[in-house]
Amino acid sequence: MWKKIIIGLTFFLFAGIFSANAGWVIIQQSHDSFGNKSFGTTFIQDSLIRIDKPTSINIINLNKKTITLIFAQQRSYWKGTAQELNKTTTQMAEEQMTKLMALAPEPQRQQIKQALDSLRKNRGKPDSLRSFPQVIVKNTGHSDTIIGYPAVKYEIIIDSTLKQYIWVTRKVKPYQKANIKRLMAFSRAMSPYAIENSLSHSKKYMQLLMEGFILKSVNYTTDGNKLVTRVTRIKQMKIPEAMFQIPPGYFPTTLENVMILDIKNNILHPDNLSPKNNGLPPLPQNNNINPK
Repeated sequence: MWKKIIIGLTFFLFAGIFSANAGWVIIQQSHDSFGNKSFGTTFIQDSLIRIDKPTSINIINLNKKTITLIFAQQRSYWKGTAQELNKTTTQMAEEQMTKLMALAPEPQRQQIKQALDSLRKNRGKPDSLRSFPQVIVKNTGHSDTIIGYPAVKYEIIIDSTLKQYIWVTRKVKPYQKANIKRLMAFSRAMSPYAIENSLSHSKKYMQLLMEGFILKSVNYTTDGNKLVTRVTRIKQMKIPEAMFQIPPGYFPTTLENVMILDIKNNILHPDNLSPKNNGLPPLPQNNNINPK
């Protein structure tokens, strides 16, 4: 669940300076090697970011350093800091792995034990005591035109393993430069050991973030899957403040309940991320946003 959020954040971390009154609507679609498809919309207004999926909404307030998780199907929400999110999800991951280890056959039991030991060893370790993998950013020399914008293709290698291809344009820059480092820091706090967050320690990769915007990315995962994400529409416009607020009638819930709900109902499974309303996810409140 949280890995998808992190990849989504990484994909949209490409910035420039615009008027404080100018917001952005970015629509993208993704597919993997198994034929699963997902669709999403990102709204950006100054230091506020909203990422919509058909089954959930994530709202990030960079000024207040908070994230709000909204689940339209259950009319519920959770609001807290990235650190609180990481602490609870880590604790629940430990509990799940401990239960699995007790039931798994011996070969799998040892693998789970190694993962659990690694999680406990790294938990709470500050960046100053950690070693980060080597990141190589290579201009492939190839370019393409994506939704009308020229984009240069880059190859991203982490610890001698190809992890990403990204197509970067310098013609549109939806983020203010001041928000780049804050958003990267927020993502690291939310999941400090995700491989995607290692990219923020690369000066060359960060330079790309400051100069351009990703229109397409190909991410290779450790299980052999390939996730392709592509922007299909982007528009600059003023975003109403209500888009970044909790909808009326929604009730607060605990993060533990949110995680259990996801496990039971599989609400973030790719099969449930089907396009509706011509590919736009339904919004839980009335608004006049029309990104066409």
